[in-house]
Amino acid sequence: MTQKGTRPIFGFLLAFMAGFGWGSMGVAAQVMMADGGFTAGDLVSLRVFGAGVLLAAFSAMTSRAAIKKLFGSRQLFVDVLIYGLGVLATQLTFFLAIRDAGAATAAIMVLTGPLFIIGWLALRHGVPVSGLELLAFVCAVMGVSLIVTKGDLSVVNLSVSGVLWGLASAACGAFCTLQPRRAIASLGVGTVVGWGMLLAGLIALFVHPPFSMSGTWSWMMVLGYLYIVVVGTALAFFCYLKSLDYVPPSVTAILGAFEPLTAVVMSVTFLGTAFTMPEAIGIVFVFATVFILAMREKGRN
Repeated sequence: MTQKGTRPIFGFLLAFMAGFGWGSMGVAAQVMMADGGFTAGDLVSLRVFGAGVLLAAFSAMTSRAAIKKLFGSRQLFVDVLIYGLGVLATQLTFFLAIRDAGAATAAIMVLTGPLFIIGWLALRHGVPVSGLELLAFVCAVMGVSLIVTKGDLSVVNLSVSGVLWGLASAACGAFCTLQPRRAIASLGVGTVVGWGMLLAGLIALFVHPPFSMSGTWSWMMVLGYLYIVVVGTALAFFCYLKSLDYVPPSVTAILGAFEPLTAVVMSVTFLGTAFTMPEAIGIVFVFATVFILAMREKGRN
């Protein structure tokens, strides 16, 4: 596996933007569920389908050759479809983890994703495990744990089903980081993400039809939905996969720790949530993660 980037900082920035998109999307989703009556199932279906429509339309205008190649190759089409289904599986298992064990446990379990990536690369491709990577992973886990629990570990519910769903979500997320590399090399990030989400979103809407959704639409709900689709899904997934051009998959996955950090900052800013000392310490650990990974990349170049 070849790392093409000579500018790891740009890869860090892309991964951070992905985390920002996902974290801020969570705040928008919270508002839509609390004020609009939408369920998690509603938002997952609408989110994936809407982002797929947006990115697929953009790729149709800018990458017609890639689309022709996509529908002209059975293997590429299957790869893109599998990626989209992987995104759906990641979201579904994450919400099931929240249902059975709570948001704190789900967030912590999902952080095991980098370990799946590091282990796979070591076993399948012989990529050595970096000590700095493992140290960054530990800092990320500690930081996110403090952020999502506010220092109160009693909120962590280690139920068997919740932990297993959380690990399944982490594994699906790792799969979605590694699986589309071949398709991306042939079609580009926008085409893979857009058409993968569009195909998966159509399947999700068939299973969870729009007319059965319980939410009430208003202008605020429309704006919230557009934010979730554009920033929290389309741009976030695009930036996440694009960052793989500059930094290894394990680094990109570890930098996903910025997602809960963004959610906390935006919740404090826009929802008036109290900010605690454990959260502040957690933020220091998250930024320490970036510093450690920067040292790692500097040592590689």
